[in-house]
Amino acid sequence: MRTPLAAFVGALLVTAAAPAFASSAYPSAVKAKTASPTTYSCTLCHSSNAGGGGTVTTLLGKKLMARGLTGGANTTALNTALDAVKGEKSDVDGDGVGDFDELAAGTDPNAPPGVAPSETQPEVEYGCNAAGSPTDAVAVAGLVAGALVLVRRTRRRR
Repeated sequence: MRTPLAAFVGALLVTAAAPAFASSAYPSAVKAKTASPTTYSCTLCHSSNAGGGGTVTTLLGKKLMARGLTGGANTTALNTALDAVKGEKSDVDGDGVGDFDELAAGTDPNAPPGVAPSETQPEVEYGCNAAGSPTDAVAVAGLVAGALVLVRRTRRRR
């Protein structure tokens, strides 16, 4: 009886220490592709720097997804989507400057004219300092609840 409980508690600890869902590949890939002076944060496309599935909320993020961006660390799909946006001369904020050109200039394609990315986006954080997504908290809470149920069942059988 103790082996399943120990395995479950071990899985709980591993999951609780899991890194955030933000991918460090995309900010540097956007910078390299556009030759931008700016390294954009994940909020260029996501609702927070934690990133993760279902958090793409910005106009540019949605445009890139519609052009084949799949998420994760798929920089090939990112480059393809950026090429499509460049070719279409996409301008999601309607300021008359194309999204690709704004990225290359170091400005935010989602923001009104004259707003620097540093004014609209927090610094990028990865790893242990990054905030996890809301689904991380739900998963950990579920594992804790499951561990408590197993502990109670184990005690009742004694």
